[in-house]
Amino acid sequence: MFATPCVAQEYALSIARVKYSGGGDWYSDEQSLPELLSYVRNETLVNVNPRPDIVELSTDRLFTFPYLYLTGHGNAVFTEQEISRLRQYLEHGGF
Repeated sequence: MFATPCVAQEYALSIARVKYSGGGDWYSDEQSLPELLSYVRNETLVNVNPRPDIVELSTDRLFTFPYLYLTGHGNAVFTEQEISRLRQYLEHGGF
């Protein structure tokens, strides 16, 4: 079900940060994911894209990433459609 995203063709692995509305500050800790990806790239043999992409749960691009990064604080509120799509993503092997 998951396809390699166009931006990640030269990499074995790309990870996307989930952008959401409804509070929660999806963009908090902006450097945490790039720093983690840089560490993985430098300390392992995994050819990971050091620049995370940004994806919304309402788009089909969601299903092109094997891993999602969801962060924030406070009250993150999701629509029923976003919850359903995230559930579908996880039930089909997304992490």
